Amino acid sequence: MVTFKNLLFTDIPHKYANIKLISCGNTIQVYIYEDYYRINEKGYERADKESIITIEDNIIKEENYVKDFKEDIKTIEEKNIIRSKNEMCRLVLANDNIWKSFITLTFEKNIFDVSIANKEFHKFITKIKKIFKDFSYIVVPEFQKNGRVHYHLLTNIDFYTSELINENFELIKLYHNKSESQIEEIKEKFKEENLLKKYSKSDLNKLPIVFRCVNNELINCKCSYNKKNNDYKFFKTLRYWNNGFSNVIPIDNISISSYMSKYMTKDIDNRLFGKRRYSYSYNLNKPSIYYLDSKNLEDLSLLEDLLKNCEISFSNDYLDKFGNKIKFIEIKK
Repeated sequence: MVTFKNLLFTDIPHKYANIKLISCGNTIQVYIYEDYYRINEKGYERADKESIITIEDNIIKEENYVKDFKEDIKTIEEKNIIRSKNEMCRLVLANDNIWKSFITLTFEKNIFDVSIANKEFHKFITKIKKIFKDFSYIVVPEFQKNGRVHYHLLTNIDFYTSELINENFELIKLYHNKSESQIEEIKEKFKEENLLKKYSKSDLNKLPIVFRCVNNELINCKCSYNKKNNDYKFFKTLRYWNNGFSNVIPIDNISISSYMSKYMTKDIDNRLFGKRRYSYSYNLNKPSIYYLDSKNLEDLSLLEDLLKNCEISFSNDYLDKFGNKIKFIEIKK
């Protein structure tokens, strides 16, 4: 099976290349271009035109036709969002073995300015790192319907064991001055399966506590009900976020990159224009980029071995704005 040790020579860009590989942990993204590109330190550069272009700029997503891009502010911002989504998803994939929780942070006060919100967010990050030195995260800012800023984070904080998770004070009240047998009765009463016999899903979020069975252990949580899906999620709250409400949920069979990228909406919001669509901790592994030339037999052999020995999870054909075909393949090692 091909490993990327065999591809290290491609760290030095070819003068011309028509294949781009992006290694993101156990995922490899392959772009095969109909046209050739000259490679320099900035990335792809068209050989016949002197303008810098990247795959995110060129692809008309999910539409196989050529569209005339007008370089107005809205179009530039749309391309920036697409590029940011792709970059963030690759960063998520490159660190897929560390993620343990999703966190939402909201402000109690009416903070509508991202710059002001970011200052409070960085204060919070500083507090967390004093306790959890290996804290890793990717964060996406978003605006609520009322205009307030809030944050969505993907982190390595363990939902089940971390000391950064708040104790459930309602549980402390329920347990106060209770004997062991009484505590067991409380656990039995507030077990998820027993509550669902008595309450509807929409009523679970009104209860002080719900015990969820995970790996044969009862985990105490609260519930949030989603009326649209008629379903609920378990959550806990986070210590050291003193600006408003926090919501921590575990990663349970969720498409992580999709979950995060949905917050990076295509809708143009001038409040985020020129600002970062996402941020991350600097201790994350970064994706690696390699360039190949299909006319080079050694390069072509490496690509064929990759496609033969790895699982193809997704593939599609696109057209760039010049009408050139681009084939995208995502494979799992």
